[in-house]
Amino acid sequence: MKDSTLPPVDELPVLDDLKSDTLFTLAVNAKGNILIFYNKPLQENPDYVECDVHAGSITLAYDTGRIQNLGIGIPLELQNKVNKTEFIFLVHMEDKKERSVLKLPFFIKS
Repeated sequence: MKDSTLPPVDELPVLDDLKSDTLFTLAVNAKGNILIFYNKPLQENPDYVECDVHAGSITLAYDTGRIQNLGIGIPLELQNKVNKTEFIFLVHMEDKKERSVLKLPFFIKS
């Protein structure tokens, strides 16, 4: 998590897309878990992850009420797995080392 202080949520309820300055990779491991690898710390720890398959977006939701789009969608070949998952793993990697892993509830927006 970044140390930078964010303004109050009522002043900044929607954070900039993470894709603008963060690299992401989506993967499915042998157990069928969906993982999102990213290379920079998040400004806050998300509470859950939401996917809108029709809009092609993945959004982080924070307990503060903020939301932040990742700026990436779910590839077609992963959509069947996404529909069956209840949790998603966010894996922060820097310098080829795992810095943190968050297991978060995952919801499909309908």
